[in-house]
Amino acid sequence: MMHRVWRKPRSAGGIAALLLLATLLPAPWNRPAPAQAALAIRWGFYVTYNPNSLVSLQAHADQLNYVSPWFYSVNGAGSVTGSAQPVVNDLLRAKGIKNLPMIRNSNGNANFHNALLDPAIRNSMVAQLHTLVQQNGYDGITIDFEAISPGDEVLLTAFMTGLYRDFKTIGKTVAMALPAKTRAATTGWAGAFNYDALKPWADYFIVMAYDQHYPGGAPGPVAPLPWLNDVANYAGATLGSEKIIWGIGVYGYDWNTSFVPRRDGEPRTWAETQALVQQFPTGATLDYDYVNQTPHLSYVRDNQQHEVWYENRQSFDAKVSFIQGRNFPGFAVWRLGQEDPAVWGSIGGLRSPCTAIAGFANTPSRVYFPQTGHSLGGGFLEYWRAHGRLAIYGYPLTEEFAEASPSDGKVYTVQYFERNRFEFHPELRGTPYIVQLGLLGNQYTARRQFPLSDPVPDSGTLRYFPQTGHRLGGGFLDLWLTKGGLAQFGYPLSDEFAERSATDGRTYTVQYFERARLEYHPEFGGTANEFQLGLLGVWAVQQQGCTP
Repeated sequence: MMHRVWRKPRSAGGIAALLLLATLLPAPWNRPAPAQAALAIRWGFYVTYNPNSLVSLQAHADQLNYVSPWFYSVNGAGSVTGSAQPVVNDLLRAKGIKNLPMIRNSNGNANFHNALLDPAIRNSMVAQLHTLVQQNGYDGITIDFEAISPGDEVLLTAFMTGLYRDFKTIGKTVAMALPAKTRAATTGWAGAFNYDALKPWADYFIVMAYDQHYPGGAPGPVAPLPWLNDVANYAGATLGSEKIIWGIGVYGYDWNTSFVPRRDGEPRTWAETQALVQQFPTGATLDYDYVNQTPHLSYVRDNQQHEVWYENRQSFDAKVSFIQGRNFPGFAVWRLGQEDPAVWGSIGGLRSPCTAIAGFANTPSRVYFPQTGHSLGGGFLEYWRAHGRLAIYGYPLTEEFAEASPSDGKVYTVQYFERNRFEFHPELRGTPYIVQLGLLGNQYTARRQFPLSDPVPDSGTLRYFPQTGHRLGGGFLDLWLTKGGLAQFGYPLSDEFAERSATDGRTYTVQYFERARLEYHPEFGGTANEFQLGLLGVWAVQQQGCTP
């Protein structure tokens, strides 16, 4: 991101599940209403060409949950080249950070045109990225194609269409970096990027909301707030706020304003800017532009006047507040290693969906749970009350927030509970399944295969499901039937077997379903707790770097 054997079913239930869900769903259903704005996604871009990027990543990985390392490029012939740094991949894996490497085109617009023009080359690029992600266990990919000819708009969109469709078959995330636009411009640097046409073909769009003033232009703020407001208005209206990751530049430019003709501005990190003050103190003036929310330095070097517009913690905080006001799901820092170190104090203080909120008096439409420090309101509260409450879902572990679904890659308003995830599906408004449960059983067992069962005749105590090739009987069948069946649990993914619990280390008889894990607890024999649902929701939020 610069300047300029047997397959598990994909979804549960079919018509039977929808019919059962229709009988459970209360009406009318109110859209979930977030209690407070939160930033679920903290994204960082890592580069290999400067060691300060690795220093920053190693020091602050705990405060990020997405990282895009720039390991790879694609040339004008459509060949993907480059190699990963094991130290980075190992760190991201150990920290549970989603790894979506950045792919840059290494050729300018003239040379990259042929790669986009030829359908065979486009398909080859998709196939190479597919293999790259699968072989390295990446969570997805971040496309950062720049200097694309405006005339290649349709070709660029065709590439993204093919990439997105392919990646959805393997459950991977697609992100795309977009140049900032304030209108539907079809010429210039951003002309090839048709926001409306691209909208369906990525899970997240990282809007590069910087370089309004750039090295070859007149001195000025890199990302002035009034301009950011115009960019956000257009991006929100075309892409939808739920897909936008706001790019925050943490660098600046140094322009020599005495030299004629004017030279291009030179890039400056925060540390380099502070060093200039120490190196050239005579005539040096530091100030802050509150209209544009940007710091500024004037200094004299070799009798020539310089202006530096850059970023610091104060300007970073202003942008974060701006993002929260727009309800964007998160931000992306370009790039790690350039930043004012103090911004990590700001990031560490941000509330994520997992962060406990302040308690409040309960109302008919929103309830606070001191047990986890989270609230539940609107349609999610209605659904929770109607379908099983604590016994089925447990306490809320997050507030509502926007998230790309691991099942279909689309972005939904979701909320996590100890035992499941609620998803709001506005595209199904007016139907009985506007709220759906996450396929956490599928996610948890994605890399596991279970032995299939031989068919048996159905009886009152045993059922066979040809859809997945597994049996369900005894107490697990009783729980499944009485607590919602397909709509709540989905089809069985396994038969019963013994498994050691990651929660308490004890071994239980369990059975996995598309949406849940059922557990037999003999220590509670004869009570309502003898058969329980596993804490898959706890596991799921831990995968996002949260500690419930």
